Amino acid sequence: MTVEELNSLKKPVLLQFYADWCGPCRILKDTMVKLEPEILNLNVEVEKVNIDLNRELVEEFFIRSVPTLVLLNAEGDIIWREGGLPSPQKILREVLQGI
Repeated sequence: MTVEELNSLKKPVLLQFYADWCGPCRILKDTMVKLEPEILNLNVEVEKVNIDLNRELVEEFFIRSVPTLVLLNAEGDIIWREGGLPSPQKILREVLQGI
């Protein structure tokens, strides 16, 4: 995914920055697999971004550690970001507040 593709979505997007070599990223991946259907039902796109393969987005969003979640509103503004392993409840709460 590129910055241009993100801008063309015109709906909220939850970006999940990860790396294949990152242990906590695998834990967050399992959480997100369970949450993704509910998030998609809220009309929020979920995009996984491998930091080793997508330097453009890593630089655009100043990602310094993984895992990191970044929630963008429909206009592309950052409305929430958090590194580490937020609870499933917190992720859903932030998505709901952001839409």
